[in-house]
Amino acid sequence: MRLLVSIDDTDNAESAGSGQLMEQMVRRFAEEKLILEYSPISRHQLFVHEQIPYTSHNSGMCCAVTVDARDKQKLSERLMAFLQAESASGSDPGLCIVEDNGNLQKEPLIRYGLQAKREVLSKSLAYSLAEELGLHLSEHGGSGDGVIGALAAIGLKLQGNDGRCRGWKTAGSKGTVASAADICARLSIPTLVDAGGNRVTGSEMVLLAEEKLKTVLFDHQEVLPVKPLNNGVAVSWTTLTKQEVKQF
Repeated sequence: MRLLVSIDDTDNAESAGSGQLMEQMVRRFAEEKLILEYSPISRHQLFVHEQIPYTSHNSGMCCAVTVDARDKQKLSERLMAFLQAESASGSDPGLCIVEDNGNLQKEPLIRYGLQAKREVLSKSLAYSLAEELGLHLSEHGGSGDGVIGALAAIGLKLQGNDGRCRGWKTAGSKGTVASAADICARLSIPTLVDAGGNRVTGSEMVLLAEEKLKTVLFDHQEVLPVKPLNNGVAVSWTTLTKQEVKQF
């Protein structure tokens, strides 16, 4: 069984971020064999507005996990207990758990996720949608407003073209050049993609703008974003800087 698990608003200004907490949570239950496999954790940027309280970025975290169907209820209970115990003081944590199967109504969730990137949404709207679709949505402290972003992160994960993957990767030193195929092999990803969704593969040469690289989600896959390098030489592409990749 494949589940999507998302959290939001679990941190404060002094604590570790929600991405780190999600990673700790997933790894713990993978070690306990309640989670059999899990995807990269994706960070989904939501609307930044003065009416929305957030710690630093207002983003939700989401991860796809594979579980034994017999362990679904036990895992759900353990996830709730973990979030209740480990979320930072003063935070407003929310948790969403969705069974990603053929019966899931994805379009309403995707619309909600995209709406959360451009509008101020209410907790009541999140609960109403979750109840309509039969999804697990729960709050674990404070105002519980994290349920808004947790549900939005599910929709954006399902949309497949939103979010940065947690952690940094490396394919070589800053300023070096490698083929797209070599970079894909080093990073264990299927392709490189530009802003227009064009795939960069094979022998096309790519400049590594920085040593640390950030992958993103595109067409439901983990890919590396690149941009054209028009310098009149054989190198056609360059990876993005840390600042540039923040657009995702």
